[in-house]
Amino acid sequence: MGVTPGKSEKATVQAMFGPPSREVAKKEEGYETSEWIYEGTRAPIGGTKLVVQFGFLTGGTFRPDVVRALTYSPKPNIFPGPAIIEGWGVPDKRGTDSSGRTVFFYRRGLIATLDKEGRETSEMLFTIEQPE
Repeated sequence: MGVTPGKSEKATVQAMFGPPSREVAKKEEGYETSEWIYEGTRAPIGGTKLVVQFGFLTGGTFRPDVVRALTYSPKPNIFPGPAIIEGWGVPDKRGTDSSGRTVFFYRRGLIATLDKEGRETSEMLFTIEQPE
């Protein structure tokens, strides 16, 4: 996607996707964070929505302009379940959420939620690499 959680900053996101459809200011664990939301025609090609969360704590320093996570909602038939496995490999863990949807967990920083049949990806959460 060209944006790396824990490394990329707002300027990179702006250069790739332009201005967001809307911005939401938040306060999490005492820190001022924000989300940029891209919807409709502002969503990346093939998607219905992209939410970029900003505010990253590293080494005791809070950096409000650094990307913490991205949540991408692809359109139907863009990322079928097998395409996730082809692109990312066999998940490190596999489970189901409270709605019965299949969830793939990758320590490299992806959580992919599929429909109940495991055919279509409904959401992709990109984060920093997770420890084992």
